[in-house]
Amino acid sequence: LNGTLVTKSLTRQPTIQGNLNVNRFRMNDRMVGDVRFNSEYNPDLQRFDTHIDVLTDSTKYQDYIESNDGIGQDMRLDGYFLTPDPSVHQDTVYYFDGNFEQVDLWFLAVIADNVFAEVEGQASGSGYITGNLEDYNFESQFETQNVFARPEFLNTNYFLSGPVQFNKDEGVILDSLTVMDTKGGTGTIWGTVDLNDFDPITYIDLSLDMNQLQFLNSKMDPDVPFYGNVSGTGLIRLSGDNTDMYLRTERPVQVTDDSEVSIPLLEETELQEGGKFIRFVDSFDEVYEKSETDVEPTAEQTDRAEEALEEALEDLTFTERFDLDLRFNASENLSVNLIFDPVTGEVLTAQGIGQMRITMQDQDVQMFGQYNINGGTYQFVTGEIISRRLQLESGGTIVWEGPPDNARLDISAVYNARPNVSTLLNEDGLGDQSQNGNQQVPVDLIVEINGTLNSVENNYYFRLPSTMELSSNSTLQYTLNQINRDEQQKLLQATSILFTGQFIPTQGMGSGTATLSQNLTRGSTYVNPFLSNQVSSLLSNQINTLLNSDVSRLDIDFNLNAYNEVDLGIALRLYNDRLILRREGQITGGGTQNTPGDRIGDLNATYRIRKGLSLTAFHRQDQALSNVQGPQAGDVTPYVDGLGVESQVQFNTWQELINRIKGIFGMNKDSENNE
Repeated sequence: LNGTLVTKSLTRQPTIQGNLNVNRFRMNDRMVGDVRFNSEYNPDLQRFDTHIDVLTDSTKYQDYIESNDGIGQDMRLDGYFLTPDPSVHQDTVYYFDGNFEQVDLWFLAVIADNVFAEVEGQASGSGYITGNLEDYNFESQFETQNVFARPEFLNTNYFLSGPVQFNKDEGVILDSLTVMDTKGGTGTIWGTVDLNDFDPITYIDLSLDMNQLQFLNSKMDPDVPFYGNVSGTGLIRLSGDNTDMYLRTERPVQVTDDSEVSIPLLEETELQEGGKFIRFVDSFDEVYEKSETDVEPTAEQTDRAEEALEEALEDLTFTERFDLDLRFNASENLSVNLIFDPVTGEVLTAQGIGQMRITMQDQDVQMFGQYNINGGTYQFVTGEIISRRLQLESGGTIVWEGPPDNARLDISAVYNARPNVSTLLNEDGLGDQSQNGNQQVPVDLIVEINGTLNSVENNYYFRLPSTMELSSNSTLQYTLNQINRDEQQKLLQATSILFTGQFIPTQGMGSGTATLSQNLTRGSTYVNPFLSNQVSSLLSNQINTLLNSDVSRLDIDFNLNAYNEVDLGIALRLYNDRLILRREGQITGGGTQNTPGDRIGDLNATYRIRKGLSLTAFHRQDQALSNVQGPQAGDVTPYVDGLGVESQVQFNTWQELINRIKGIFGMNKDSENNE
């Protein structure tokens, strides 16, 4: 601070003139620049003509300007002030015109910290400020240019451009600002943010017309009933004060296919009806004393009350601050995550279409609508260490009719296993593994998930994959049908597949299965698969976690069993799952007569030509076919090579089937809407 100032009548009618310079002025650890103040008495008009300049000199602050995208402060205030005279009423004591060539808007997050979490960018404009000893008034107009702004609570990153007005009576006035998010979505926002004379309580009335614009980007919070990343097309409105805001959609928002809504189902996230309340005074006695004496509070008491109010506002949670009425319409895949336990990773992630409505009033959350599942995964976790990934089948539904955790479920999930079926097909069931051969074939365990989220009901059954050409091997199909008809045996084998990846041996065809205690006490033959499978699962999960942090879509399934056999499955997904390369099968073990060709395993390449139409090439080994073909020279494992076209459609009438087939091959006008 450097300068030369002259004051006169400082205690009665204060006046000041001279020069005052502030070098390297900083605010909240951000560079502002140099501030220059010049005041000179004008005897003709009997006032002090004053000029105030704020400049971030590009030559003096070159490093800062370069690091701040070339943005600095360049503002000038020209005006005057009179000698204040408390003995008479003065309409105007000061008046300044503002010329804002360039304004670095980061300071808006400081002034309006209850509205913006972060603001970066520049604006230019003009305005004025005037007032006396009792009151003041101001008005300004700005033109924003790609201003980055992140509103509080919504946590969305926007770039704003367009006119903004700022005055005392109405606050911030947005007049058709263009909005763009970081993913290319656009929109238009208009309305007001009444800063209420810079009091802690502010009033908001904003409307946002969106075109695939992101409007929610929240993260998991114990005080928030749901979170997610949602973009869409439609109109939303935010109104109320910053203690009680109402976020609603004027009509259903058409969400984009990259939107995601997550619903935690933990007791820790349940909302309590008793919320916080705001205290304005230290004790209620002060309220009674004020009402009896009707004494105006002192400045110190007012400051203390405002500080207490600001602290209370900062402590308000999302559910205490917001009421919601959000309606979504998903005609493309919307991701819905049901989070049973974020610690163990038990999450059901579904992709599908449907309608959804989420309301919250007085911290009471309700959900309504039906969600039709097209696909997804379910990370099944039990015992905190056993983790299996199941694939969701198309056709399932989730129906909400009130509380989010009471949704009705009708979901089918598939666990793709590759067990050794010789334990089921061999006559004695418990014979020596090396003598009876190793017959590993794909088998699907279907888990039907029904009931409600509060009371889930599971049912299991086995089937052969639709791609398996095993119609000639009726023995395996018959054995699986026998297991499916016996509830006790079905549950036992399903548990074994999920825990160990293998079937529990039977005591012979038609004689039922051995008891679980019998099988587990036969020695390490069946205890070791359980232990080694858990190690394999943990290794697979860790490998995928490491790879997926750097490689886009590479999945690895590593399995070690008790017979010195190692299974390795690799799936490489390229171009947003348009091209998928897979390999499955053993790489070690399996007998002394296995050839290097047997180690190649099953190879599969799938290219998705368009939605609903794929081209597949495969090289598939299947030792189960050896039971049909009989012994071959050199004990060569049978294999099949093939090339085919794969398509899957859903239909209700034959005509709809024909239209959908035409749509797949682009033969009708509505082909883009066909699955």
